[in-house]
Amino acid sequence: MKILVIDDSQTARFAICNIIKRLCQECEIVESENGKDAFSLLKTHSFNHIFTDLNMGDDASGGFAFIHKLLGNKILAKKKITIISSSISIGIKKSLSKYDNINFIEKQSPIEMEIGIKLALGK
Repeated sequence: MKILVIDDSQTARFAICNIIKRLCQECEIVESENGKDAFSLLKTHSFNHIFTDLNMGDDASGGFAFIHKLLGNKILAKKKITIISSSISIGIKKSLSKYDNINFIEKQSPIEMEIGIKLALGK
């Protein structure tokens, strides 16, 4: 399984990648620090699952822009997407709830993140 992890925080990427590595030794993980670079990676790589933060950088390369650009692409919109963020509003959840391939994990504690990632990976 090939996984893309997107977060502008190196610490958060490190934590998420470590959890994924513990749960899925066979997984290949590619990291990106913003949505713009991540979208470029999606043009040249095939990923089974995307884990992304919402609050990253400016509007053009941030998580919201990345999600909307991803959902605007008919092929990429079908990818499994897990949004991991410290601020996921009810409005955001409601606007994305129509997509069966998107789920949410709040950055509350490492244990909650691990449980959420485990569920997202189907482990």
